[in-house]
Amino acid sequence: MPDLDEADLTILRNLQLDGRMTLANLAAKVGLSSTPCWRRVKRLEDEGVITGYVATVDPTKVGLGVEVVIHVRLDKHVHSAIGEFVAAIRRIPAIVQCFSMTGDHDVLIRGLVPDLAALNRLLMTDLAEAPGIRQMSSSFVLERLVDHKGIPL
Repeated sequence: MPDLDEADLTILRNLQLDGRMTLANLAAKVGLSSTPCWRRVKRLEDEGVITGYVATVDPTKVGLGVEVVIHVRLDKHVHSAIGEFVAAIRRIPAIVQCFSMTGDHDVLIRGLVPDLAALNRLLMTDLAEAPGIRQMSSSFVLERLVDHKGIPL
């Protein structure tokens, strides 16, 4: 694990809030000049602490107004079967996140679709044809009550 000091953490906090922040603004917030700040950002990128920069898009503004959480139980828990399942769901564009879980369900999937017809296709066609699924249950997201974009530092 990289050794992170308070300046590094301040850089990370600020970039999580605004990944397009200019180096001059970032350096001012951290209390460094531009060159040392740039070196720190570059080191954080090289060490894999910063893994990329993305734009956060409001799904409803691009026609993806139905968000669904799908709980999945798998038939088998062997590496090859799980690999086939993961390969299949990675090819489904509506699936935006998938987590291997402990507890009652093996997998938790988050999907975004434009409407109920697309949700039906996701559940009854795309996922129904994915290998290794024993059971699925789904729930609509009514409202995101907490939606942090970054991680707590």
